[in-house]
Amino acid sequence: MTARALTTMRVVTRPFVWLISVLLAVVAAQSAVLSVVLLGYVYASMHRYLVGGDLGESLRDRVWQRVKLGVAGGLTISSLALLPGILWAGAWYAGWDNSFNKGYEQAGVGPLIGVAGVLLFLLLMPYLQIAQARHAETLDWRCVYRVRENLRIWAGAPFSAALLPLAYALAGFGLFLLFSLPAFLPQMTQYVDVTEAEVAGRLRGWYFIGSVAFLAGLFAVKRLTAWVYRRASRHAERVGRIRLVLYPIVAMLWFAVVAEIFIGQFLNYHGNVGWLNQPLMQLPFVNRIPG
Repeated sequence: MTARALTTMRVVTRPFVWLISVLLAVVAAQSAVLSVVLLGYVYASMHRYLVGGDLGESLRDRVWQRVKLGVAGGLTISSLALLPGILWAGAWYAGWDNSFNKGYEQAGVGPLIGVAGVLLFLLLMPYLQIAQARHAETLDWRCVYRVRENLRIWAGAPFSAALLPLAYALAGFGLFLLFSLPAFLPQMTQYVDVTEAEVAGRLRGWYFIGSVAFLAGLFAVKRLTAWVYRRASRHAERVGRIRLVLYPIVAMLWFAVVAEIFIGQFLNYHGNVGWLNQPLMQLPFVNRIPG
């Protein structure tokens, strides 16, 4: 087969390959286990943008590299991002426990735990974006925990970093609708004359279709994250660390994301998973059909 014929074949088959890739990604987003592999593909796309080239030569090697990257990425990011979620889950439990048991002496426990979780989330989020992008670039999971180096890089482009919470809030609004709206759709609840299996089937279809928009937002914010990281890396040495004084200001912008998480949980409570896993930041798992 000539080079021209090969080029023509690639052009003709590219849309089909793209559609199959999207379908597989949507399927992966329905499973907590497969979402680890999907996360690896997200990291690989960031690596391709930052470094160029693909990971591995054969198909088997490329898939294996993404699996390893997904596992490492999921563990490292969640090791930090889980902490606010644990505090939020504890605050929710303490609030309801106090409400039922009328423990007025402990009325402040839930709110204090919740506020602590919010503050920790705000402080972590700007840092985690740089740490995640650096992991994707270097393929070294230990970069996530090199705090001094990552903060120095962040200081290279704080104004660009301020775009990230806005982008995450915009993409997160789609998730907010995906997770909240079923509570207000009669066909998605058991308040109408349907069986539990029918409700589960409709929810499964809802999350499956909604995953297409979620994936578009996910890859968009990760590309923006990679862009911010590349820009920050180029300017880090020249600006020094004086711009770190802007870190708390940028951190406060992430409160929009916090608001989406809390309001979404109040409108349609998804249990601990709603606090412990944020799909745009941790595992891209969006199927929240009650167990």
